[in-house]
Amino acid sequence: MKYAPYSEIINLSEELKEYRKLCRGKSKKFTYYLEWKEYILKQLSKLDTVQKKENLKHFLISNNRVNKNMKSYFTTLMIFCITIFIDKINENYNFLALVVIILMVLFQIMYQSDKNDKEYCFYCDLIEILEEITKEEADICPTPKQTTKTQ
Repeated sequence: MKYAPYSEIINLSEELKEYRKLCRGKSKKFTYYLEWKEYILKQLSKLDTVQKKENLKHFLISNNRVNKNMKSYFTTLMIFCITIFIDKINENYNFLALVVIILMVLFQIMYQSDKNDKEYCFYCDLIEILEEITKEEADICPTPKQTTKTQ
């Protein structure tokens, strides 16, 4: 099995599934976003150093970039496929079969788009929560300022 970074703190694949359920209003674990956020805050609080939090944040940002790129590639590919199907309609192929295929492709585009949007939002929310944690810690333990003595 592939190692998932920080899996001892948070299982990203399981949390993403739960996040999608929450967004659809079908989560048995959480009723509201704030309940989920509190749970995630508790999990991420287990990261004991700022460096670990920053590393996780960078990992999430990187995953989000990949997700964003995949969405653009997928959309381009689907537009290409639809163009080919429309071209085939002009060549007197079975019109009904091609319409059904086009509809299937469009439904797949909508499904993948929704799936990618939820994943993108999931990573954005996790990044936001991590930033919130690090800001709170910085407010609690500010960096010592150099003081000057006045005489």
